[in-house]
Amino acid sequence: MELIVTTPEDLQQAIQTAVESAFENQPKVSIEPVKNLHSIKELADFLGCSTVKAMQLKNSGRIRFYQDRRKVIFVPSEILEDLKPVRK
Repeated sequence: MELIVTTPEDLQQAIQTAVESAFENQPKVSIEPVKNLHSIKELADFLGCSTVKAMQLKNSGRIRFYQDRRKVIFVPSEILEDLKPVRK
C-alpha cells in the first residue's frame, strides 16, 4: 500500500476533477416546475384514472384542493402526499 500526502486544496481539486469527468458524458437534464392542475380532467390525466374516479376522490375529501367559486386548483405534490399508503 502506498501513502499519498497532499494538501486540502489539492485533494479538493482532485475530487472536483474526478466528479466532472464522471458527469461530462451524461445528458443534461432540465427540471421544469410542476404546474398546478385546474380541472377534474387534468387531475384524472395526472392520476391516470377516469374523470368519475377523480371527482370521487375530490368529493370524498381524500385529496386536498382549493376552490374559488367555480375555479378548482389541485397541487400535484399534495395529491401524491394524500394518496400515499399509510404505514402502521
